Formats: sequence, structure tokens, C-alpha cells
Amino acid sequence: MNHTLILKRAWSILWNYKVLWVFGFLLALTSAGGANGGGGNGSGYRRPAETFPFRLEDLPPELERSLRGMERWFTPDMLSFWIGLGIALICLALLVGIIFAIIKYVSLVAQMRMVDEYETKGEKAGFRQGWRLGWSRFAWRVFLIDLVIGIPLTILLVGLFGCALLPVILGAVGDGEPGLGWVMTTIGLVFLLLFVVLVVSLALGLVINLIRRTCVLGGSGVIDSIKLGVKLFRTNLKDVSVMWLILAGFHIGYTIVIIPVVLLLLGIGLAAGVGAGAAIYFGLQAVASQGAAIATAVILGIFIFFTMMGLPLTFLEGLRLTYFSTTWTLTYRELVGSKLAEVLDISPDLPLPAEVEPPSL
Repeated sequence: MNHTLILKRAWSILWNYKVLWVFGFLLALTSAGGANGGGGNGSGYRRPAETFPFRLEDLPPELERSLRGMERWFTPDMLSFWIGLGIALICLALLVGIIFAIIKYVSLVAQMRMVDEYETKGEKAGFRQGWRLGWSRFAWRVFLIDLVIGIPLTILLVGLFGCALLPVILGAVGDGEPGLGWVMTTIGLVFLLLFVVLVVSLALGLVINLIRRTCVLGGSGVIDSIKLGVKLFRTNLKDVSVMWLILAGFHIGYTIVIIPVVLLLLGIGLAAGVGAGAAIYFGLQAVASQGAAIATAVILGIFIFFTMMGLPLTFLEGLRLTYFSTTWTLTYRELVGSKLAEVLDISPDLPLPAEVEPPSL
């Protein structure tokens, strides 16, 4: 396999087939959930009232009245309202998750099929045609493939994590509190689990791209795609591993290059968010209460900050995902084409017929 030629061809497609950017942006946007791993700082702990450095009476009168007016929202009579709001937010989150999943898998399949048809026919698809290519049974199959692979792995990792914590639990049950030996055993098992997670992630990263393209471009079912994708990986272990390592190196380089871009966007976002928030605050202060002006300014400032940072970074991440997806599609076509040539006893040096010759670089 000529890895350099594939990488150059993927780069050429990236810059000449700009409709793919749209699907890359959608893919980056819908694949970014769960990035903020959350903290537990918002627990039920409350500081004693006497330790607060100020009292409500020490605040400006308008702000004190605004805060005291909010107390009515937390009375026992409002319990049913908060329960209903919580249920509504959960349903909204589920709906957004479903919509994001649909957009993600349709965009993923659309990129694969658009690149494949471009290489086969030399024709570029528009956005609507590309969406129709993605909106197919293959998107559902790719989703099922991720479930079939992801659910058992998640259950296994959760079980292994529970086993890693077992020494500490047994020590706490037996002796009242775990001794040093139990703690050290647990730490060792946790590090071993992290190593296992790393190995599994690397193995999955090597084979998942071939499995998905076996489904989408090869037309196989869910289980058959997994079997054939693994078989294709095993028979082309060297070529696939080299391509994965090259793209991993590109990813590391991209991460290093993007750091100054993130810092620049951070400064721009902070300046825009603080400036807009201050302008809104002073503009509303004359016509609204101080509490309402502060709340509006903070919300608008945060929205502008994340917009100024998020949109450019999502666009750049979409370009990276598009390039990687195109590279793996071309790699799959090369692997399948070489195997077909071996079966048909076709020399790879012979030129392709004119009607199926791929576009020149």
C-alpha cells in the first residue's frame, strides 16, 4: 500500500470537495458531548450561616430585595414545580441526544459514501444529495455496530473497575478501615485497569474504521461487518497499523498546533463576552432591577464567550475528522481493491479502464 499517495489524495479531496466540510462540522458538533467531565463540587454541603463573610442586609437594597424575592421559588409549595421541571429537562436532554445521534451517524455515513462515489464516478454531491446518502439503513447499522461493541466493553470495564475496588471494600468491611496493603493493592489494580483500557482503545481504534466501512461500503450486516472488518484488519495488519500510526502522529501534531489557536480564541472570547456583558449591564441598569441586569449580562456574556470559542474550534475539528474519514475510506478501497485484484489475478500495474479511472491528483 502506498500510504503517502493515499494521504495526498485525501488532502486533495478535503480541499476540493468542500461540501464534506459541512458534514465534518456536524460530526464534530455532535461528537463533542461529555467533554466536560463534571465535578462533584456542587454537592449537598452547605457552609454554616455564621461563616459567611457577609449578610443579605449588607448588600445594596435593590440586590437584597431581588435575592429575597427569589426565596419564594424554594418553598415547599414549589416542590411539584421543580419535579416537573426536572422531568421536562430530562426529556429535553433525551430528545437532544436522539437528534444529535441521528445527525452524527447520518454525517458519518454521508462522508463515507460521498468520498466513495467521488472516487468511483468522479462526481461531487451537494448537501441534500449527501444527506440522502447518509440517511439510509447504513446509518442505523453503524449505530448498532457501536452498540454491539460498546455495551459489552462498558459492562466489562465497569466490572473490572469494581474488582479493582474490591480489596479496599473488603478491608473496610473486615477491619473497619482498609489497611495500607489493601490500598496499595487497589492502586495497583486501578493502574492495571487503565493499561487494559488503553490497550482496548488502541485495538478498537485500529479496527473500528474498517468495520464501519465494511458495513457502509461493503453492504454487510451488523455482525458480518464486525467479522469481515476484523478479518480485513488481520490480513492487512501491517498496512492498517502503519496508517493508524501516521494518523495518530497527525493528531498529536494537530493538538500541538491548535494550542495557540485556543489561547487566541480564549482571549477574543473573554474580551467579547466581558465587553458585551458590561454593555448589557449598564444598558439595563437604568430600566431594570440590578439583579435582573446582572443575570442578563452574565448569561449573555457566557453565551458570547462559548460561541466565539466553540464555533471556530468545532470547524477546525470538523476538518480534521473529514480528513481522517476520507483517509480511512481510501484505505478501505485500497485494501478491498488489492484483494479483488489478487482474486481475479489482475496485475496492479495494469491501467484501469477509462470509465472507472479515478480522478487525477
